[in-house]
Amino acid sequence: MRNVGNVGDPRFPLRETSVANDDEYASLDSTSCVADSMGVRLAKKARGSPQHEERRTPGLVKGGRQIFFRKKPMIKNRLLSVSYAAPLVALVAAACSVFQPPVSHDTSGAKTGGSSNGSGGADGGVHVTTNGGAGGTAQHEAGAETGGKGMGGSGGSGGGGGGSASLDASTEGGVSGPTGPWWPHKTADGCESAGMPTANDRVKSDPGATISPIYLAMNRFRIGAVDESPVPNNPGLTYLTPDPNAWKSIGMDIDGVCTRSATCEVNDKLVDDRACANSQTVPFDGNDCIDNSIGNIFNIAATAPSIGKWFGLSENDWNCEMWRGGFSNVFKISNYNGQYNDDSVTLDLYTSTGLQTLPQWSCRTTIDQPLATDWYTHAPWIQKEHWIISQDSISLSADPEGTEVPDSKWQDPAAYVRGGWLVAQFPDASWLWFDGERTPVPGFREIIHRGVVAFQLVQDPQSGLWSMQNGTLAFVATPNEMLEGFSQLGFCANMCGTFATVKDYLNTYQDSLSTSSPAPNTTACNALSYGMVFRGAQISADASDVTQTQPFTTCPQPRHPDAPRQGCTCSSDGSTCTLADAGK
Repeated sequence: MRNVGNVGDPRFPLRETSVANDDEYASLDSTSCVADSMGVRLAKKARGSPQHEERRTPGLVKGGRQIFFRKKPMIKNRLLSVSYAAPLVALVAAACSVFQPPVSHDTSGAKTGGSSNGSGGADGGVHVTTNGGAGGTAQHEAGAETGGKGMGGSGGSGGGGGGSASLDASTEGGVSGPTGPWWPHKTADGCESAGMPTANDRVKSDPGATISPIYLAMNRFRIGAVDESPVPNNPGLTYLTPDPNAWKSIGMDIDGVCTRSATCEVNDKLVDDRACANSQTVPFDGNDCIDNSIGNIFNIAATAPSIGKWFGLSENDWNCEMWRGGFSNVFKISNYNGQYNDDSVTLDLYTSTGLQTLPQWSCRTTIDQPLATDWYTHAPWIQKEHWIISQDSISLSADPEGTEVPDSKWQDPAAYVRGGWLVAQFPDASWLWFDGERTPVPGFREIIHRGVVAFQLVQDPQSGLWSMQNGTLAFVATPNEMLEGFSQLGFCANMCGTFATVKDYLNTYQDSLSTSSPAPNTTACNALSYGMVFRGAQISADASDVTQTQPFTTCPQPRHPDAPRQGCTCSSDGSTCTLADAGK
């Protein structure tokens, strides 16, 4: 017999959580109709075929308006506010990035820009300044009479107490402008809620013809174990630093209630509203009633050698591969007018196993070798490089004709853009898969329920390239689906006590309902909440990039040579797993 791994990890215990005193843990509860409200399907606008229209070239910034993102630690409903310029250059070497809103180029009939000058709150995560005051020029569509009114100042803690202003100037015949996130709000108890955008938030479209589809890939994300910090003496670069509490500020208020969030007290007592019932424990919400139970689990798992090390469950590993182009998730935006407001666009989600041609540098040579500590200093991939699109992502009913990537199984045909923010709902059981087919680490596949995504669409005025900024993805997943994701890494019964611990943990910390259908709060929770913040850049992809990738398998041999092999025998205490020599 040979010992092939100690799997009893003291740093990954099953916590016996007391409802009365577990103030460390925070997560979600969910039974609201928020996701269902996203299902409203509006009639598509009559538009020209994007295949027969040319991409626009960059022009002047509208009315001198600029969006400024102040780099601050995310405390409450903070979205990523990290520097990233056009993919034609490596990174912007500046402490505070300046991004331009979507650029419009038809200047005929443009009139005076409207006054805006909203100011951000003291601790708001995203700060927007639209300096299109009197005398400014609105570079927009013909016949526009006045510039956009912009957005009033957003209050602290995500803008809950901001001043009022028109968010839909287009309904008054004028030109609209960029806004900050509008969905954070105060609850009936007076607490700040991260909120969640809904289909009812869409506004009237700005005038503008449909532009060609835009393809974007994630290049940085966080789910719960790290924060981003500027590199000393090079503030244009950021690196990931461990933070066990990061998960508390990542995500949305999926269920619309506050469950013992540390930021929501009434009369010196935590508000304890529930969206569903958990008989074993009460998973707490994060800051601003954010729901992110899975983010906390990944935070714990990443620090456990038997999970983070052996199976590559590390945000640094995954971010390195996205930055390198080893894998990512790709978005296609189509039927979009390229303006601040568009009441009906299409968003497709695809799995990608990375660039068609990978760069020479690597994050790790093999999974048992150390991660490159300077990976973030490498130049990122550029827009003209093509990406593989997994055939598994393509809808069986997709039109095979044309040069564009066919429609995805995971498509929202009724997404919208408001104030420069794209909002979409993913179909039930969509895949979010960081597919490590071509990387040392295997990645992870998750099944999305009640999935809502919101990100800011930004077009660089010099290159004309688009990027995703300040993105947030929120959804729920069932324990069985999460355990299936672990099993696809080779994390199965071979992990003995640790496998049992993870299984129990997923069952214990359910804080959500897997559907948004109305249900009493006494309904048993059957899912766990998830939050992600991300950003991304424009890529190239077409129908020729669709490739049949390897299917996932259940309980393969782990990639790390020190991890226990499938078929080994667990010790009576679950701490080790041995394999007979004949079974090698």
